[in-house]
Amino acid sequence: MNDFRFSSDQSNEFERPSGRQGFDLSGMFIKWGIVKNRKQAEYVMIGIIIVVVAIIFLQWRGSGAPAPVEGDDVAAAEAGLEIAA
Repeated sequence: MNDFRFSSDQSNEFERPSGRQGFDLSGMFIKWGIVKNRKQAEYVMIGIIIVVVAIIFLQWRGSGAPAPVEGDDVAAAEAGLEIAA
């Protein structure tokens, strides 16, 4: 019962499967000459993510309805005058 044998090679059981590699943005940054090594490329990508998140936050926060302004329209409405559009 203890003589189970498998025909597969178990030396690379937990390694990345061979074949197509994933998308390598840091390698593209190095190839384009934007950065010199992978560590710099990672810092650039983190910076890009921070800028994008900040822009999205500012756009989301500023997209509310404008606050009502005390002015001629309110005063005219209170006085019973008709507002010309």
